[in-house]
Amino acid sequence: MKTATWIIGCLMLIATSGLMAQPGPGGPGGRGGRGGRGGRKGGNPEMMQKMMKEAWANVDKEACFAALDTNKDGTVTAEEFEAADLNAVFGKPLAESMQKMREEWRKNGGRNMMKRMDKNGDGVITADEFPRGPEAFEKLLKRADKNGDKAIDAEEMEAMRQQARERKGARHGGGPRGGGKHGK
Repeated sequence: MKTATWIIGCLMLIATSGLMAQPGPGGPGGRGGRGGRGGRKGGNPEMMQKMMKEAWANVDKEACFAALDTNKDGTVTAEEFEAADLNAVFGKPLAESMQKMREEWRKNGGRNMMKRMDKNGDGVITADEFPRGPEAFEKLLKRADKNGDKAIDAEEMEAMRQQARERKGARHGGGPRGGGKHGK
């Protein structure tokens, strides 16, 4: 079973590199209308790696192995491996797992993201916990820190998300954006 686990781990790396290289619905570097998050400079590779590991933890590895073991003898031969559609075996289940994570994040109003970033569990995100670094955190504080404590709590995060939803609604069918620095 150690050999199977090792093979599956290697295959996962191969499949995810192909999956990550695929252009999204918005074209190369795009995320299909999500503000270009996929091509954003200064992204956090450590956070992406953590999310990929979490997504991989939720993939049914036994099903992946069974898909590779076409003759069902309990081993994966080099021929079975070479004949396999690695994107179908690993890429699709991994993409589905990541999609479930995104849906869960949306459903929970970002509370999971708060938990991930709140490394010491005190209920707030501070500069040293923010994955995009201190400069990005300072920008976030200017927008979201309503109580002036130099930290972001769940209520402030939710208020910021609500403002983003309202801005998006105004841009997409709710009429032109009004006032503000970017209005007109």
